Amino acid sequence: MVEKVEASDKDELVYSYSVIEGSVFMNKLEKITYETKLEPSSAGRSISKISYKYYTIGDFGITEGLKAGKEKALQILKVVDAYVLANPRH
Repeated sequence: MVEKVEASDKDELVYSYSVIEGSVFMNKLEKITYETKLEPSSAGRSISKISYKYYTIGDFGITEGLKAGKEKALQILKVVDAYVLANPRH
């Protein structure tokens, strides 16, 4: 897979990237963009918000197979969350 970083903002705690090549669905998609934003919670931890957008080619509809990308984003989120908990001053 080929991914492109769209945005990385340490001050706003936002990271956005797109999958632009390598997915089995790329003949039907221009790209898939994921955005992760971390926000502080009242308990001193963080709330993670993930959004994703599918940029389709033509009339292609989104299927359950494509939504599997959401699982990958959740895995990345868990890694980020573990890092933040282990490094609270970063």
